[in-house]
Amino acid sequence: MGGTYMGLAVPLYPDSTGLNMVLSTGGAFDVTAVDPGADNLFAIDVDDGSTVTSGYLQPFYASITLDSDASWTTANAQINAFSTDITLDGTVSCEVEGMYVYISSSSGTITSANISGFVVYIDDLAASPSTRAGIQIHIADGNVGSTQDAAILVRLEGSSSALTNLIQLAGTAAQKPAYFLATNQGGAASSLIQSKTAAGTQNLVLVCNINGSTYWIPMYAASD
Repeated sequence: MGGTYMGLAVPLYPDSTGLNMVLSTGGAFDVTAVDPGADNLFAIDVDDGSTVTSGYLQPFYASITLDSDASWTTANAQINAFSTDITLDGTVSCEVEGMYVYISSSSGTITSANISGFVVYIDDLAASPSTRAGIQIHIADGNVGSTQDAAILVRLEGSSSALTNLIQLAGTAAQKPAYFLATNQGGAASSLIQSKTAAGTQNLVLVCNINGSTYWIPMYAASD
């Protein structure tokens, strides 16, 4: 059967909680839920006992392929394989995450495994974009966190969460970056990098491991 079908809206009442879930054709597949409460709107549970030597186990997979006729050239257009929007209102004093990743192990044997909470792989783009970043963070909020406030926050927890390195550079040595840090916040007026004459005694160092050797970056207590 051919043709285009528009205007379909099916209200669903899955249980006695009063949850109203509507499937509509506003997009390819849209779901609107009203007052779902503390529950999963969609849940995918995979219990696998297979012996696997290659391939991927992926409860969710998204693929976007642009052909030569595609034209995405306006500044406010985006291509997102996965996107989340959270709009806060009311009283919020809980954790809020656009994405939450939890990894655990019971009694399995874990050897020669790369375990990461989040992985980004950018393949050969065959062109030079204006900006290239594995992870890009935008913060437009002008408020300051009352307890912790950072673009990247590492929270070490538990009794055995010791890390060897906070940041580690691995991979092909010949492809090492030119700079450890590049910033447009420099000069004497900058709050990030300042031109100062240290007054006082160096009493702390920032410990770095560079090519297997330990180096100390001297640190001075602020005196003005």
